[in-house]
Amino acid sequence: MTQDEIVNSIGEEQRRYRKEWKLEGGSYRSRHIAIAGKRGHVASFDWLTGKMHCELELRETCRDITFLNDHSHFAVAQKQHVYIYDQQGIELHRLREHIDITRLEYLPYHWLLVSVGNPGVLRYHDTSIGHIVATHKTKLGSCQAMTQNPHNAVIYLGHQNGTVSLWTPNLDEPAVKLLAHLGGVTSLSVDPSTAGRYMATSGMDGKVKVWDCRNWKGCVREWDQRGTGHAEVDWSQKGFLGVASGGTVNVYTPPSIITEHHGSPPLYLTHPIPQRPLTSARFCPYTDMLTIGHANGLSSIIVPGAGEPTFDSSELDPFESKKMRREREVHNLLDKIQPDLITLDPDFVGTIAEPDAQDEFEDSQYIPTHRLPRWEKLKRAGMEDPGMAANSASGSKKVLKGVKEDDDMEVGYSASDTSESEYEVDEAGHDDSGAPTVRRKKKKSALKAYLNKSGGNVVDPTVTLFNFSDLPQSVTVDICSNDEDCDWEEALAELFVNQEWESDDDDDDDEEDKSPPPIPIGFAPLFEAVDSDSPSSPPKYYLCYLAFATASRVVVIPTPNSQSEPCGYDKWSAISNFTTGNAHTGVGRDYVLVGFEMPSAVLACFREANLRVVGVDLSVVIDGGIAMLPSVIVEGVIGEPNGRQFEKIWRRLSSLPADANDDAYCEHVLAQENCVAWRAWMCAITGRARLPAIQKAHTVDSEPRNDFTQKDLALLADLQHQYDLLEASNPQVVVTEYSTIAKMNARDIVIKQTAFKNKARAGQAQNIVIRKGDTVVAEGKVVETEGKETLIMLKGDAEVDDEHVDQIEVHGRSDLTRAEVARNAYMLRFLQGDDALSASPFIRKIWFPDEEDLDDLRSVKINVEKWKGGLDNDPLGETELNPSQANVARAMLSENSFALVHGPPGTGKTRTIAEVVKVWDRTGKKAYLVAQTNVGVKNIAEKLISSGIENFRLLVSNEFYQEWHEAEYNKCEGYMLRSSQFKKELRQQMGNITFVLCTISMLFSPVFEKIGLFRMIPMERLVVDEASQIFVGDYLALFYKFRETLAKVCWFGDPRQLPPHQREQIQGLKSIYDIPHVKDASLMLDTQ
Repeated sequence: MTQDEIVNSIGEEQRRYRKEWKLEGGSYRSRHIAIAGKRGHVASFDWLTGKMHCELELRETCRDITFLNDHSHFAVAQKQHVYIYDQQGIELHRLREHIDITRLEYLPYHWLLVSVGNPGVLRYHDTSIGHIVATHKTKLGSCQAMTQNPHNAVIYLGHQNGTVSLWTPNLDEPAVKLLAHLGGVTSLSVDPSTAGRYMATSGMDGKVKVWDCRNWKGCVREWDQRGTGHAEVDWSQKGFLGVASGGTVNVYTPPSIITEHHGSPPLYLTHPIPQRPLTSARFCPYTDMLTIGHANGLSSIIVPGAGEPTFDSSELDPFESKKMRREREVHNLLDKIQPDLITLDPDFVGTIAEPDAQDEFEDSQYIPTHRLPRWEKLKRAGMEDPGMAANSASGSKKVLKGVKEDDDMEVGYSASDTSESEYEVDEAGHDDSGAPTVRRKKKKSALKAYLNKSGGNVVDPTVTLFNFSDLPQSVTVDICSNDEDCDWEEALAELFVNQEWESDDDDDDDEEDKSPPPIPIGFAPLFEAVDSDSPSSPPKYYLCYLAFATASRVVVIPTPNSQSEPCGYDKWSAISNFTTGNAHTGVGRDYVLVGFEMPSAVLACFREANLRVVGVDLSVVIDGGIAMLPSVIVEGVIGEPNGRQFEKIWRRLSSLPADANDDAYCEHVLAQENCVAWRAWMCAITGRARLPAIQKAHTVDSEPRNDFTQKDLALLADLQHQYDLLEASNPQVVVTEYSTIAKMNARDIVIKQTAFKNKARAGQAQNIVIRKGDTVVAEGKVVETEGKETLIMLKGDAEVDDEHVDQIEVHGRSDLTRAEVARNAYMLRFLQGDDALSASPFIRKIWFPDEEDLDDLRSVKINVEKWKGGLDNDPLGETELNPSQANVARAMLSENSFALVHGPPGTGKTRTIAEVVKVWDRTGKKAYLVAQTNVGVKNIAEKLISSGIENFRLLVSNEFYQEWHEAEYNKCEGYMLRSSQFKKELRQQMGNITFVLCTISMLFSPVFEKIGLFRMIPMERLVVDEASQIFVGDYLALFYKFRETLAKVCWFGDPRQLPPHQREQIQGLKSIYDIPHVKDASLMLDTQ
């Protein structure tokens, strides 16, 4: 039934609850009869009489609102602090302790106002005495979802990492913490009809889940939310669950919601709401009404049977008079419950504690193990040495031979405590004399310590790295050829049935129920360059090798030699059994392919050979791995300080010409078969080091599925191929220009650089090589850069000064930019099935447009002609722009999602942008203005300043600004923030700012997420200058990151002037101007 049919069939009194409130100011969050708009519109209503208590225009961001004991007072979470207002809208208090709050709750029986915000700090404020009674640091980051359990007053928090935590004032740690979603938790609600037994959650992974709060072994029911965007959930007094997502509101009824079943429960009611996004959903108490906050205000719908028909007047009386309300307030204050009595089980209060069980140890003065002397620790562990106690009793301080008492040491108990390649101990932890072996704690790098914290043996002790031209002698390498006599299938079968894994699960024999971890098999592809037929065309790259490896064996399979059939499609079809997990291991255990840069490998196999690959990316099982280069991770696992050689092995395209200054030793490492064998073997030993994490990791899979079609896969494969080519085209050796060298001490030098383009930076896999002619004088690494000065730490002593140095080179790949890290992370999540390309409207509009998207593009010029001809209200008004500039400005101000502008030099691109920014500023609209380069962004800023626009901030990289380009930013002083100032000043300066200017890469800065920039200034409109220089694939991560808020994109550029960077070297590199259906809707600036 529709809402109109419901309204026509109910009484007159209930009909008035069906309303539409069109309000200015943006999205609203409703809480009973109090509403707060994100731009500062706050109001309080009486639903029964239709009377408005108060209405405020606060003119700053408001994130949440809640009543206190009754409707006479309410609290508002504003931009910086929480404020309390009375019924007339008069400000009573400013709670300075509550900073940057996102959610509010009020516990009426305890008189506690509870807040949590972006800093992740939970505060309980007693409103009866005005003091904070508890403060908890959740240590889980920003919190955007909070609710209370009305049965026991426990606070439920939903965090951005998918965790739900339960808090009480008397516990410093969460009473319960569980991983509820794979993405951030967007909404929480507890069922009041079952005394708080059930909790509903929604997350950014598109799931709605129902949990039983009596046990946390798993969700009771789980289903995919309808529509896109964040879902809001709320439970009514009678147990009806409302879910608002996309453009619809869906209501489900008990008992189907709490019945264990996979899949969506049957719908009770659904109602479409075209105004998006939907930001809140709340059931009104004691009425059958559900109120939804959205982009244009509020909507209330009728849900028959949702509200409690009867009420207890001693608890809450909707019809109470002013005198009755005052009396109830006094009674409630006298009956106030102390915060210390809040527990998960409210029935626990008043019970008698049972006597403690007899202590396990007879001595009542039991001393913890960590406080005992060393010989007592050994005695308690059953490893007592008689000489130890004697020495201790005699007062001797010499406990172990050859070891001083103040040495930092620990006793080895078993061979599994550490790698056998580091320490020589027997199974009991004794040396040849039988005494416990003492091992000194070695200083390890943080990465190596993390990788080895489980204490497992990473590399077999018999495997030693003799050199970098051949694999260790204990490793067998099978190089298969394309000859018919070479049985590569037999070689692979022998590899997969290798019996070396039988000993891997010996430690699990005592845990019968624990399934053994999968067997990690290293997997690595390799490409080679093939010259094109035309001399003017760039080379093409083909998949030429696949390698599979264990710690003791490697099998390398080449493709056919014919360039006309580079992938051997018929041949590779037989390998699918090995790449999809269907091969037999011979030890009764599953296996999994493991490798680095798996999205690239998986998509390349699909693109070149139509081969499906299922595996785990090793970077996701290591903290910070997405941002780390494979060579750095492998160096930490193997423990060999050979980062330069590791990095050369990991070049993606093996046949790219080696740099002129590479020595023959490194050139030999890059031989095709040896290189891919090394890669696969490194993946295998790294996989063995992280077995437990691999068992839990999501697999990368190139098989299409419901939310990941063949078109999606083909697009990702094509884009990833171009990403790989762009990365491979970067030089591996750069000669840096410098003016002076200053030696600080025997190991450190400082150089003053003279060219920003070739500047030496601190990089994970980059090394400094200092030469005098053809002789290498010294090597080192960049430690720190500040302005033009760079500190380099040398490896060993060397004479390094102006007299002994001719050239300073930087070898190796530079670190990934923030944009590249985000792009790789999204590619990984797409292939893991955690995210879907279809969730982003702009990704669909560019690469998979439907008829509605094409109509939107075609209507751009139509709308411009209407305004131009006076057939509709012209949003531009009177203007001094020329006709072509005015048309572009109208397109930018239209409701169309696209505006593509072709502007040759001198046609006024920045002037047009400035005029539109003026209109947006007058109407309170917010936007981000970006470009590919810092210079392009600076030009826009200078134009805004000359046009009298001051409501913006220019964000600049401190590395680019300091000492290099300071003079160029003189006009922007007062409007600029450097990256070194972000943490301290960005949040304060963004209070009334509506426009942000920066480079595209800077939008992925983690500092912006940490301080909540995109909550203060949502990414609703995006203006891109220099768009013709940007590879269209670079928009993938950007559009997916802001898929929930981005509504308008305007591109400016000149495709005839500057094409995308490196297009001449790489085929198929397109800008947005090369997308046919988007180009057809472009507008031209034709007047200079």
